[in-house]
Amino acid sequence: MRAVFTPFKTEKLLMKTLIFPLLFVLAALLSAPFTAYSQVDKSTARASITAFLKAVYQSDVAPADIAKQYVALSTSANEFSLEKRYEIVSYHIQLLREGNSLSAYGTSRPTLDRVRVVPYRKLSKAQVVGFDLDAKQSQHIYAAIENGTIIRYFVYENDKISSFDYMTKGKDGPHYFIGY
Repeated sequence: MRAVFTPFKTEKLLMKTLIFPLLFVLAALLSAPFTAYSQVDKSTARASITAFLKAVYQSDVAPADIAKQYVALSTSANEFSLEKRYEIVSYHIQLLREGNSLSAYGTSRPTLDRVRVVPYRKLSKAQVVGFDLDAKQSQHIYAAIENGTIIRYFVYENDKISSFDYMTKGKDGPHYFIGY
């Protein structure tokens, strides 16, 4: 008995052999840029934070210039002028450079070739401090770690650092990032 191909069977065969594999390949190709973007974003954040630390600790660049290059100032309503906010963030950068800090971390100059920048979500439970965050906010936080010890937390959004210091509410209260 000879196989008879009707138009319906031919269409079904065409769908199985050509259309479905093409749709699968197309879907894979379209999703690749989004996956690549998230990887680039994380590596860009790490590189920017590392460059910021080098500018602070290994250069004579003025704190105001570091602030303008690496730090994003808040766009929300603020009682301070833009100039005053740059002055404040420059002062905080100078505190870092001198080995002082508002947070508990960063009291000494790090050896930058031993520092690695890690996304907050990859930290162990023992390394995480009590930031009042939701899941979306935590994807913008990174920690600079030297020899297994966190030396600084950063908020990195829109290709700039939006915070590199925090304060604690009360003795054991939640931690809040300082925005400029």
